[in-house]
Amino acid sequence: MAKTRRLSPNRMLVGLNLAERFRGAADPEEAKRLGDELGRMVFGG
Repeated sequence: MAKTRRLSPNRMLVGLNLAERFRGAADPEEAKRLGDELGRMVFGG
């Protein structure tokens, strides 16, 4: 997956960690912030 998206292994790990935190977020504001950050990482921006 890292090769397909041209990401370094470290960047891939950061993305996976963000996704895990996003899924486990109980606070809606925290979930939105993490989702926005994850979206920027995946789709750019």
